[in-house]
Amino acid sequence: MITIKNIAQKVPAQLSTLIDQCIVSGSSFILNVLLVSFLGMELFGVFSFIWMSVLFVSGLQQSLIIMPMYALSSKATERSKYLGEVYQIQLYFSVASFI
Repeated sequence: MITIKNIAQKVPAQLSTLIDQCIVSGSSFILNVLLVSFLGMELFGVFSFIWMSVLFVSGLQQSLIIMPMYALSSKATERSKYLGEVYQIQLYFSVASFI
């Protein structure tokens, strides 16, 4: 019987990462082709614009809130106060994004 453990032992690490990337990229490509065929070009363009907007806002959140927290939380002398303030900023950002 073929199991994932048997396959993982027989496939080299470089090939397994390539297979993983093929599965992820291939499924994304197939999903996009299906979305275009079901939605049409115009609605797919609207969907793509909305999805890119979500990714853009997520990037802003990462660069303005998450990454500074990683860098500054280890240096903060009052760590619990700092993390409380970051939590508050994150909460405001989440509410603004929701609206």
